[in-house]
Amino acid sequence: MHRDGKALVMGLAGFVVVAVIVGLLVAIRNSPSAVAQAFAAQLARRDESGLRALVTAKDQQRVPRLIAFANLFPDLQLQVNRIENRNGQTVAVLVASFSQVALGAMRFSVPAGKLELPFALRRERVLFWRVDLEQSEPLLRQTLQQAALAVLRQQPALLQQLLQHLPSVAPRP
Repeated sequence: MHRDGKALVMGLAGFVVVAVIVGLLVAIRNSPSAVAQAFAAQLARRDESGLRALVTAKDQQRVPRLIAFANLFPDLQLQVNRIENRNGQTVAVLVASFSQVALGAMRFSVPAGKLELPFALRRERVLFWRVDLEQSEPLLRQTLQQAALAVLRQQPALLQQLLQHLPSVAPRP
């Protein structure tokens, strides 16, 4: 019996060690920065199924719109810049690098275009982080409006070019 008790204790200790290691690996793979990096890679590739795996369940229908947004930047590259806390909300800030913006058939050159894109992260279940697109929309909208205004102030010729093409882009009554 003494030998069986020792074997049982050793077996339980081994099980606990394996469970702790697996738990740590799951936690590391699902940290906010790891999820943000995976999200950036999937978005740059415009991988719909990969993105669906990384967003909250309620945001599955928003993934095609996110891909349509990414398609505005034909040569989009994304990197995680930082994870920050904004008023109690965990936010992954991605740096988007691009040299063109495509609006329909029009393409505008943007030399050394860079833009910080904030995406809200939310913990689902105990260890799993996901991108919350619903919470990200206002953050993105504000960032994009500010960036567009800054570009148009710095490059008035771009505004003129956009206004010239506007009739061909605007919907017909």
